[in-house]
Amino acid sequence: MGQAHSLLLGAVAKYRPLVGDDVQIQIAAMFSEEGRLLASEHPDVCLDLLLGHPSSGPSYTTYLPEDTVNRETALTAAIIGGSTKPSNMVATEQGASAEIAVLWKRVQDDGFDISTVGRAAASTAEQRSQCLAFAAFMQDISLLPAQRAGALMRYLNKSS
Repeated sequence: MGQAHSLLLGAVAKYRPLVGDDVQIQIAAMFSEEGRLLASEHPDVCLDLLLGHPSSGPSYTTYLPEDTVNRETALTAAIIGGSTKPSNMVATEQGASAEIAVLWKRVQDDGFDISTVGRAAASTAEQRSQCLAFAAFMQDISLLPAQRAGALMRYLNKSS
């Protein structure tokens, strides 16, 4: 399974920046849902997922409900299969920075602690807090107009 999983991840990484805005929105929404599901019991796994870090333990999907894993599998197929109109529109550095600042302000206004975002979490509580903040951030991206959400997701993918 290790080699097959690596090949699958490589294909997703290759095609994810190319998929249409509608799939980019689904990716953001899936990250948000998975983050919320993982935050309480597995905040370290959640952060690895949302920050794009390789996990040293079992796959994060081990900790998710079957229906969520099934939807992620369908989303992965959409990414690799190119079933949507492709787009290469990426937000500019200036546009992305402005959009990101507005989104983080919205996350904070919604009651999430963003004070530790951007630095290594010092405790499990900080991991959980960061995970929930990132999940809310991704949810807010998924609620943007499609073209803006798609361009921002491509920018974030390029930057990671």
